[in-house]
Amino acid sequence: RGGSGGDRREGAVESILSRGTGELTGVFEGGRHFGVVFPDDRRQPREIYVRPRDGGGAETGDRVVVQITRYPEAGGDLEGRITEIISRKGEPGGDIKALIRAGHVPFLFPEPVLREAEAAAAADPAAQVRNGEGSEGRYGASVAAASETAGSDRWDWRDRVVFTIDGADAKDLDDAVSIEKTREGNYLLGVHIADVAHYVKEGSALDQEAWKRGTSVYLIDQVVPMLPSALSNGICSLNPMEERLTLSLVMEIDENGRVLRHKLGESVIRSRCRMIYDRVSDLLEGTVNRTQEGCRGTETDQPDRGGHIAPEESAFLPELRMMEELAAILRKRRMDRGSLDFDLNEASILLDGEGAPTSVEPAQRRTANRLIEEFMLVANETIAERAFGRGLPFVYRVHEKPDPEKLEEFQTLIDSLGIPLKLSGEGIRPEDLSGLLRRVEGMNCRRVVHTALLRSMKKAFYSTRCLGHFGLGSFCYCHFTSPIRRYPDLMVHRILKETLQGAMGPQRIRALQTLTEEAAQQSSLTERRAQDLEREVEKRKKAQYMESHVGRIFEGVISGASGSGFYVELPNTVEGMVHISSLTDDYYRLDGALHRLRGRHTGNTYTLGDPVRVVVVRASGEDGEIDFLLASPLTGHSNFPPSRTGE
Repeated sequence: RGGSGGDRREGAVESILSRGTGELTGVFEGGRHFGVVFPDDRRQPREIYVRPRDGGGAETGDRVVVQITRYPEAGGDLEGRITEIISRKGEPGGDIKALIRAGHVPFLFPEPVLREAEAAAAADPAAQVRNGEGSEGRYGASVAAASETAGSDRWDWRDRVVFTIDGADAKDLDDAVSIEKTREGNYLLGVHIADVAHYVKEGSALDQEAWKRGTSVYLIDQVVPMLPSALSNGICSLNPMEERLTLSLVMEIDENGRVLRHKLGESVIRSRCRMIYDRVSDLLEGTVNRTQEGCRGTETDQPDRGGHIAPEESAFLPELRMMEELAAILRKRRMDRGSLDFDLNEASILLDGEGAPTSVEPAQRRTANRLIEEFMLVANETIAERAFGRGLPFVYRVHEKPDPEKLEEFQTLIDSLGIPLKLSGEGIRPEDLSGLLRRVEGMNCRRVVHTALLRSMKKAFYSTRCLGHFGLGSFCYCHFTSPIRRYPDLMVHRILKETLQGAMGPQRIRALQTLTEEAAQQSSLTERRAQDLEREVEKRKKAQYMESHVGRIFEGVISGASGSGFYVELPNTVEGMVHISSLTDDYYRLDGALHRLRGRHTGNTYTLGDPVRVVVVRASGEDGEIDFLLASPLTGHSNFPPSRTGE
């Protein structure tokens, strides 16, 4: 026994059974008698010494993986041997590769997986078409009848207007869209998703590797794909003017945005065009001439405004206008039922050929981005409701109600802002919060409310139980539209395809119940792993960008507060900290409920959403940290211009 009062017990470590850290990534520095690895993980403050025989061919400046071979009993040095050279000194993207390795994200595909992918990619999609519905009556009549394609027959869409709309750099094109109207004036929206399940069979080497990865990871200019490129960028990618196997969902939607009926079937398409978000947005927003060329053909790896040009955008303008019209209807219906639309400042980071950031700006959600977003949302919801109605073993996307305690904190904040709204953890509805977001639109406190409400939300996850999606105001939701890059979508496709091909027996249902449970748990874990890595890479590249701005003054807003100080976000989405120790005019304490620091004597406050002027005093791409010093507070709130620098 020990400690004051004798209530606490004390102990001593007798022996260490196993170490929590067996290997680290870091930068190697050679020497005459030994080498040294300086670890990337700043929580490991000690370097690891490497004997010449354990150097593994590493040279000074290389990023390596070092396995610790000797832990000192008391003090002394750590020793290790280099097991892998991640990148050579000066190799572009080496820092990101090191983060991938340190994050335990699988990077290289095993040979059996690559061989299986190459064999699958060699198949001819056209050979799968047998007795599809042909070119007549595939829309209105077939949707109304809801007679789904069965067996190996495929719905033949190759002569219809189908196209993709994606980012300029995207290579894994897993969704295409089509549209027309019925005689009654309803919309017939087609969402055509790559039939990845046709190539990735349950239990195969490809399937096991995809399950292990769970998701593709997008790291600015690098991608760690869930599937090998022969599939993700090849036979499964809906490249223009190439036949591709798909799972097609056609929904008949009325003028109020209600899905009256739908049809699902295995299909084959030939995308007419590979369109780009920005170009389609320019066209629909009226910022370019209609004759400007803007979709690309077979050379999908060319720069945005180069390469072989497919038919002009104006050729598809009727479909695009109709899609814009429908997307607005769907969005209104979604918002009316309480879907939350947060104002999130996501970053667009550009890197040069050496991997150094040259630009950090807010990413834009323009007309075309929102259009595709609405179509994918309604498709995911329709598929989830279909599965739930049929009682299938399934993987749902779940977003639960906010935590009551966090909701109380949020209530305290909006009370302090003078916004009348009583929230209850038990009876809270999405439309209550959606209405609040609409009410603060245009108000000075808008950003504060958005940020605080977002932080009170729970994280979405995957589950075999249909628990609803609070953020979307949806009773039932799933992920169906991205099977190239998400394992839950692939699992959903398998189940849907089995139901199209016939009823499931009791034994198969029991097997799927186990498989879906495992897939839901694994996918939730790998999603969080990917998100953590993506955030870390973005954080470090932003800090690297700000290294050249040390000493400059910027205007920003307070984006968070903690016991260590407050965070300031600049207009370009870069965030740094003003440390509490630098606030020398008073002794400040955290008032967590109101998201602010308050001075004990002066009563001065630094509150979430306050505009401030800061000077950059430190930025490090090595650890992703940015430190600000308060230059001066700004009175009132304003719409900030792009980052302004002073002397």
